[in-house]
Amino acid sequence: MQLAYVAYVDRARRHAQTPQGDDRRDACQADRGCRHAFGTIGYAEASMDDFTASAGLTRGALYHHFGDKKGLLQAVIAEIDGEMAARVNEVASKAPTRWQRFVDECTTYIEMALEPEIQRIMFRDGPPCWGIRHMAECQCLHRFSDPAI
Repeated sequence: MQLAYVAYVDRARRHAQTPQGDDRRDACQADRGCRHAFGTIGYAEASMDDFTASAGLTRGALYHHFGDKKGLLQAVIAEIDGEMAARVNEVASKAPTRWQRFVDECTTYIEMALEPEIQRIMFRDGPPCWGIRHMAECQCLHRFSDPAI
């Protein structure tokens, strides 16, 4: 499962070069700005102008780091997926039994799915834009189809 996640993140950032120094700061700013735009107004309504205004970056910097609008969404999905997986793992690690672990994982996942930003990006805009096959490879979403759980 870890290998699938690594491949997923690689695809999400396939147009980007590894950021160094100021480039890393720019990429982080862009992620935050894009995440806010995608989470509030959605993928279809968000424009490169929204991203540049919220991140304080030029269009050229965004294209350099992410390639295009779809690359931006993929990077945001990868970031949110990692956060979701970390939250689920943190809650589940405190469970005394395997059954309680499963219940806690499901409950935490559902609570996160009700958060407006996650709901819009991961469940409304992500699948039509990026495709169900790619979304199924997300670390947090994939864990519930894993027979080892």
